[in-house]
Amino acid sequence: QASKRRAALDSESASLVSWSQRFGFVGRSKPHLEFLHRLRTMAAAADAILLLAEPGLAPMPVLQALSGVPGAQGMLHVDVAGEDFPARARSILFGHPDTMAKRRPAMADSEVGLLVVHAPHRLPGATQRRLARALRDGVFRAPGTRRTLPVAPRVVLVCDFPVMAGRVEEDLLGAGLEADLVT
Repeated sequence: QASKRRAALDSESASLVSWSQRFGFVGRSKPHLEFLHRLRTMAAAADAILLLAEPGLAPMPVLQALSGVPGAQGMLHVDVAGEDFPARARSILFGHPDTMAKRRPAMADSEVGLLVVHAPHRLPGATQRRLARALRDGVFRAPGTRRTLPVAPRVVLVCDFPVMAGRVEEDLLGAGLEADLVT
Protein backbone atom coordinates (compact mmCIF):
# COMPACT_ATOMS: atom_id res chain seq x y z
CA GLN A 1 0.00 0.00 0.00
CA ALA A 2 2.93 2.31 0.61
CA SER A 3 3.80 2.15 -3.08
CA LYS A 4 0.27 3.22 -4.01
CA ARG A 5 0.49 6.38 -1.93
CA ARG A 6 1.90 9.43 -3.65
CA ALA A 7 4.16 11.61 -1.62
CA ALA A 8 2.68 15.02 -1.02
CA LEU A 9 4.72 17.75 -2.66
CA ASP A 10 5.43 21.04 -1.01
CA SER A 11 4.71 24.17 -3.05
CA GLU A 12 8.28 24.51 -4.35
CA SER A 13 8.40 20.89 -5.51
CA ALA A 14 4.98 21.20 -7.13
CA SER A 15 6.22 24.29 -8.94
CA LEU A 16 9.29 22.37 -10.18
CA VAL A 17 7.17 19.48 -11.43
CA SER A 18 4.82 21.87 -13.22
CA TRP A 19 7.74 23.77 -14.79
CA SER A 20 9.51 20.60 -15.92
CA GLN A 21 6.45 19.04 -17.56
CA ARG A 22 6.61 21.71 -20.29
CA PHE A 23 9.92 20.19 -21.39
CA GLY A 24 8.87 16.55 -21.15
CA PHE A 25 10.20 15.62 -17.71
CA VAL A 26 8.14 13.21 -15.64
CA GLY A 27 8.66 12.19 -12.04
CA ARG A 28 8.73 13.41 -8.51
CA SER A 29 11.36 11.36 -6.73
CA LYS A 30 13.75 13.19 -4.45
CA PRO A 31 16.80 12.82 -6.79
CA HIS A 32 14.70 13.93 -9.75
CA LEU A 33 13.45 16.99 -7.86
CA GLU A 34 17.05 17.85 -6.89
CA PHE A 35 18.06 17.59 -10.56
CA LEU A 36 15.13 19.79 -11.62
CA HIS A 37 16.01 22.37 -8.98
CA ARG A 38 19.60 22.55 -10.28
CA LEU A 39 18.36 22.65 -13.88
CA ARG A 40 15.95 25.52 -13.19
CA THR A 41 18.72 27.42 -11.39
CA MET A 42 21.02 26.96 -14.39
CA ALA A 43 18.23 27.96 -16.79
CA ALA A 44 17.84 31.27 -14.96
CA ALA A 45 21.55 32.07 -15.35
CA ALA A 46 23.22 33.32 -18.53
CA ASP A 47 26.55 31.53 -18.15
CA ALA A 48 27.95 29.03 -20.61
CA ILE A 49 27.45 25.42 -19.58
CA LEU A 50 29.32 22.17 -20.11
CA LEU A 51 26.70 19.43 -20.18
CA LEU A 52 28.05 15.94 -19.55
CA ALA A 53 25.57 13.35 -20.78
CA GLU A 54 25.48 9.60 -20.57
CA PRO A 55 26.06 8.05 -24.03
CA GLY A 56 22.79 7.49 -25.87
CA LEU A 57 20.88 9.99 -23.74
CA ALA A 58 18.96 12.59 -25.73
CA PRO A 59 19.80 15.96 -24.14
CA MET A 60 16.97 17.83 -25.90
CA PRO A 61 14.67 18.17 -22.83
CA VAL A 62 17.56 19.63 -20.84
CA LEU A 63 18.47 22.00 -23.69
CA GLN A 64 14.84 23.11 -24.01
CA ALA A 65 14.72 23.80 -20.28
CA LEU A 66 17.96 25.80 -20.51
CA SER A 67 16.54 27.87 -23.37
CA GLY A 68 13.23 28.28 -21.55
CA VAL A 69 11.27 27.43 -24.68
CA PRO A 70 9.68 24.05 -25.44
CA GLY A 71 10.74 22.91 -28.91
CA ALA A 72 13.89 23.90 -30.75
CA GLN A 73 13.06 27.57 -31.45
CA GLY A 74 16.00 29.87 -30.96
CA MET A 75 18.53 27.02 -30.76
CA LEU A 76 21.40 26.48 -33.17
CA HIS A 77 23.12 23.09 -33.06
CA VAL A 78 26.69 22.67 -34.23
CA ASP A 79 27.25 18.92 -34.24
CA VAL A 80 30.99 18.41 -34.44
CA ALA A 81 30.50 14.64 -33.99
CA GLY A 82 28.59 14.54 -37.28
CA GLU A 83 31.13 16.67 -39.16
CA ASP A 84 33.56 14.99 -41.52
CA PHE A 85 35.81 18.03 -41.11
CA PRO A 86 35.62 19.28 -37.50
CA ALA A 87 37.73 22.30 -38.47
CA ARG A 88 34.75 23.54 -40.50
CA ALA A 89 32.95 24.16 -37.21
CA ARG A 90 35.39 27.05 -36.61
CA SER A 91 33.90 28.84 -39.62
CA ILE A 92 30.39 28.26 -38.33
CA LEU A 93 31.22 29.46 -34.82
CA PHE A 94 33.54 32.37 -35.56
CA GLY A 95 32.85 33.13 -39.23
CA HIS A 96 35.11 33.15 -42.24
CA PRO A 97 36.50 36.21 -44.07
CA ASP A 98 34.78 35.12 -47.31
CA THR A 99 31.32 34.74 -45.73
CA MET A 100 31.29 37.56 -43.15
CA ALA A 101 29.30 39.85 -45.45
CA LYS A 102 26.59 37.21 -46.01
CA ARG A 103 26.29 35.48 -42.66
CA ARG A 104 27.08 36.45 -39.08
CA PRO A 105 29.18 34.00 -37.07
CA ALA A 106 27.04 31.84 -34.80
CA MET A 107 28.89 33.18 -31.75
CA ALA A 108 27.75 36.72 -32.60
CA ASP A 109 24.24 35.99 -33.92
CA SER A 110 21.76 37.78 -31.68
CA GLU A 111 18.88 35.78 -33.17
CA VAL A 112 20.28 32.59 -31.64
CA GLY A 113 19.23 32.19 -28.04
CA LEU A 114 21.10 28.98 -27.32
CA LEU A 115 24.16 27.85 -29.25
CA VAL A 116 24.66 24.12 -28.67
CA VAL A 117 28.03 22.62 -29.60
CA HIS A 118 27.89 18.82 -29.61
CA ALA A 119 31.17 16.92 -29.12
CA PRO A 120 33.46 19.94 -28.59
CA HIS A 121 36.28 17.49 -27.83
CA ARG A 122 36.46 16.84 -31.59
CA LEU A 123 37.27 20.48 -32.32
CA PRO A 124 40.93 21.13 -33.12
CA GLY A 125 42.91 22.29 -30.08
CA ALA A 126 43.34 25.83 -31.44
CA THR A 127 39.58 26.15 -31.94
CA GLN A 128 38.92 24.88 -28.42
CA ARG A 129 41.31 27.48 -27.02
CA ARG A 130 39.69 30.22 -29.14
CA LEU A 131 36.26 29.17 -27.91
CA ALA A 132 37.55 29.23 -24.32
CA ARG A 133 38.89 32.79 -24.76
CA ALA A 134 35.60 33.93 -26.30
CA LEU A 135 33.58 32.44 -23.45
CA ARG A 136 35.91 33.83 -20.81
CA ASP A 137 36.18 37.36 -22.31
CA GLY A 138 32.68 37.64 -23.80
CA VAL A 139 34.12 38.86 -27.14
CA PHE A 140 36.07 37.46 -30.06
CA ARG A 141 37.86 38.88 -33.06
CA ALA A 142 36.10 38.55 -36.40
CA PRO A 143 38.31 36.67 -38.88
CA GLY A 144 40.22 38.85 -41.29
CA THR A 145 39.53 42.05 -39.32
CA ARG A 146 40.60 43.80 -36.16
CA ARG A 147 36.96 44.21 -35.12
CA THR A 148 35.77 42.40 -32.00
CA LEU A 149 32.27 41.00 -31.74
CA PRO A 150 30.40 40.22 -28.53
CA VAL A 151 29.36 36.65 -27.82
CA ALA A 152 25.59 36.96 -28.22
CA PRO A 153 23.97 33.57 -27.55
CA ARG A 154 24.25 31.44 -24.47
CA VAL A 155 26.65 28.58 -25.24
CA VAL A 156 26.13 24.99 -24.15
CA LEU A 157 28.81 22.39 -24.83
CA VAL A 158 27.44 18.83 -24.86
CA CYS A 159 29.89 15.94 -24.30
CA ASP A 160 29.35 12.25 -23.75
CA PHE A 161 30.63 11.67 -20.23
CA PRO A 162 33.33 8.99 -20.65
CA VAL A 163 34.44 10.32 -24.05
CA MET A 164 35.24 13.78 -22.76
CA ALA A 165 37.94 12.78 -20.28
CA GLY A 166 41.35 13.92 -21.49
CA ARG A 167 40.13 15.17 -24.86
CA VAL A 168 38.87 18.65 -24.02
CA GLU A 169 41.49 21.37 -23.76
CA GLU A 170 42.12 22.56 -20.21
CA ASP A 171 41.58 26.15 -21.38
CA LEU A 172 38.06 25.25 -22.42
CA LEU A 173 37.33 23.41 -19.17
CA GLY A 174 38.66 26.38 -17.20
CA ALA A 175 36.70 29.01 -19.13
CA GLY A 176 34.21 29.53 -16.32
CA LEU A 177 31.85 26.86 -17.60
CA GLU A 178 29.34 25.55 -15.15
CA ALA A 179 29.36 21.77 -15.54
CA ASP A 180 26.50 19.44 -14.90
CA LEU A 181 26.01 15.74 -15.37
CA VAL A 182 22.77 14.58 -16.92
CA THR A 183 21.88 10.96 -16.34
